[in-house]
Amino acid sequence: MALIGQESRCAICDELLDRPFLATSGVAFGRRHHLYPYCDAPLHIDCLAAWPHRLEFSRGYFVNALVDAWRRQGTVLIATPRWYLCHSRGEPNELPLWVGVRLSEWPIYLSTGWHEWTQYVDGGFREGHLADAALEAAEEIMAEVRTRAPTLAALKALYRSQPPRPAEQRSYVDFGKFFATFSPDEAARIDWQLLDEAERFEARRHEEAERARALAIAQSNAASRGLANELATAGTLACPRCGRRSYDFRFIDKGAEAKSYFICGLCGCSFAGTDAREHR
Repeated sequence: MALIGQESRCAICDELLDRPFLATSGVAFGRRHHLYPYCDAPLHIDCLAAWPHRLEFSRGYFVNALVDAWRRQGTVLIATPRWYLCHSRGEPNELPLWVGVRLSEWPIYLSTGWHEWTQYVDGGFREGHLADAALEAAEEIMAEVRTRAPTLAALKALYRSQPPRPAEQRSYVDFGKFFATFSPDEAARIDWQLLDEAERFEARRHEEAERARALAIAQSNAASRGLANELATAGTLACPRCGRRSYDFRFIDKGAEAKSYFICGLCGCSFAGTDAREHR
């Protein structure tokens, strides 16, 4: 969520937040996208209402969140081109803790406790931070939601009719098929197979980086253990930071998950085993 302070300004008009505003959470566009500067930032409601990029901006947040809720969490109850209803991912055989509605034409996410749903959908959502055009948009969408889930009992029925939660993250291709059931034109414009390939490539790259990290930790810790033995037998070491040789070192053993290191009692600097070996 965007951090808001007294000096925070609307990302659209660059004025102080002296009137109703919304704030987005996270980033829905890449750094090179023209809408990236408006992500994870506060936005005046009246600025959003007149902003020519509102629909594209809001849709980006809508689709990104829907992808995650459907593929990774399996928490989508209803999805339409203009909104979707989802719940928190709780423990198996237990009811969720909360439920929410995300709009596609405004960067708005309305949520409440699971057991408060009847009061919330019946008008409780109006008691939040929404105003003016944003509140009007929420009113229109929640009127549609009420036709599908007007009470907690109806919400529970939707929840219990869901298919079993996926054991593993679903593919982009599978999401594309789901997305096409209510937004066929938009789904057809996206290469879902390419997204799957990119995700697999990134997973492989991450695995390789983790292996390289583990190897570097193991090598550094082996060097640290050698230095620790040297300190115990010879009594002194040379600090690679200040260059002075002394016996005043504290050894911090981090185990196999992180680099162990020494702290020089003369200069206060820390160094790992490989650092010391390279500067001997």
